[in-house]
Amino acid sequence: IYTLSLHDALPICVSTEGGNFTVNPGDTSEDVAQNLYDAGIISSPDVFLEVVEQWDLSTLLIAGTYELNSGMNVNTIAEILTNGAYYWQP
Repeated sequence: IYTLSLHDALPICVSTEGGNFTVNPGDTSEDVAQNLYDAGIISSPDVFLEVVEQWDLSTLLIAGTYELNSGMNVNTIAEILTNGAYYWQP
């Protein structure tokens, strides 16, 4: 049985910033979390890392360019960056 904490389901936005976001080959989950934060897409790298660690997604993040925005919750972002390998349903 897996449980999600309440904040996992909430948008983690600081504004409506977004646009193209790139995961580079060789980026670690920590790099991705920090880059998401630096781009204004998430309000805390730790929240993204919590989901990555909880669901063992660090090796499933796929390099590429994605359309993301700060209105997305961390679960949706993880789903997009793993090309659906992680699927969250509210």
